[in-house]
Amino acid sequence: MKSRIIYALMTESGMDETEFIKQVRTFEEIKRMGFEAAVVYKTLETHPQKEVSDHLLSKNDLETLEKFGFRTRVQPEGSLGVGSAIKDAIKFAYELSDSEQDVIVYIEPDKFGVVKDTIKIVEPILSGRAELVIPRRSQRSFATYPKFQQFTEKELGTPIWNKALGKETDLYFSVHAYSRKIAPIFFNYPGDTWTVHYSPILLINPELIDSSIIIDGYNFPKEDFQQEDGNREIQLYRCKQVRQCTIEPLKRLKRLSAPLNKLEKTILKLEDKIRKGSLSDKDLVKFPRYKS
Repeated sequence: MKSRIIYALMTESGMDETEFIKQVRTFEEIKRMGFEAAVVYKTLETHPQKEVSDHLLSKNDLETLEKFGFRTRVQPEGSLGVGSAIKDAIKFAYELSDSEQDVIVYIEPDKFGVVKDTIKIVEPILSGRAELVIPRRSQRSFATYPKFQQFTEKELGTPIWNKALGKETDLYFSVHAYSRKIAPIFFNYPGDTWTVHYSPILLINPELIDSSIIIDGYNFPKEDFQQEDGNREIQLYRCKQVRQCTIEPLKRLKRLSAPLNKLEKTILKLEDKIRKGSLSDKDLVKFPRYKS
């Protein structure tokens, strides 16, 4: 039986037209390459870079996306957290699959530049070498991001994850491929923040995690760069992400208590300088880096 590749996608009810167009490009690329997708729509979560609107959930836009032939599900009223939407998307894709040979791929829906590398991403699972694939951005790809995001992800959060798993990783890229066998570990994990996307990784044997795939074709969107670079609210949001994506999932590991405590102190100092409006890219070199 041929393996099916099913994308698990989570999108929001509030977005501007530029964001919507990026997501449509992702849907177009998934359709062009012949893959399936399970799409969950969530009600708007407060995010500093988005204006509140009902753009995506308008009748015309839903009809536009449904023309791709993807299965869609609107998250129930009151389920506001990003964690529950991610879990719902993975579960939805799992329910659509019918074989243990199928592979589920989660990406953020504006990452259309990743889709062309789908076969490369899922190959370690299809060949039986891995149950979970966490691809990494190339140096060139990472260089397209705002400096502050490069710093929080590459210099603060990721090195401690590397220590935890004993290998180079890039969990902040938020591109994961799951075998059908392990998908329930992720969608059954309790919680409703970004933490639930990361904590279950600790339940997987590191030998069954492949992080060797390098993605070079993804660029951080220019329009997002212009909006986010130097934006204090976004910088505070990135600090929150480090807590939810590194500190919260890894605090159960006593062997990492010292670097995690040091990381929390670094985040507090960053937040203080951001709120005072005194943080520049040059200041980042003064903050401690974390070695894998």
